[in-house]
Amino acid sequence: MIRRLSIFPIVIFLAIIASADSKPVTGKVSNSPNIPGAHQVLLNWTQSTGSGITGNNIYRGTASGGETLLYSSTTPITTYTDTGITNGSTYYYKVTAVSAGGESGFSNEVGPLSIPTPPPAPTGLTGTIQ
Repeated sequence: MIRRLSIFPIVIFLAIIASADSKPVTGKVSNSPNIPGAHQVLLNWTQSTGSGITGNNIYRGTASGGETLLYSSTTPITTYTDTGITNGSTYYYKVTAVSAGGESGFSNEVGPLSIPTPPPAPTGLTGTIQ
């Protein structure tokens, strides 16, 4: 397991190496561009080597092993950005590949990915004319 934590800018990176027969998924929490306090989760993985892959399913949950379907792609993808997250929450993710033969097993689980809560607003602002 590799972890890198940084305060400014807020970046949390977590990579979990899966068993030899599954493809590792990595996840990263980052600030959304130009939106103070907003965050997104960036997921990356290596596509399944099976033939005829027609898409991928992304699963998300707030507890380990509790992921439910979040998104289904209609073409094979190797990255997904989750922008529908809540500050102060923790998320877990898994990915599957889809073909005419059905859905693959789950990838490794990535998480916990904790979404930072922004600090409270400053108080006591005053102004004077000089």
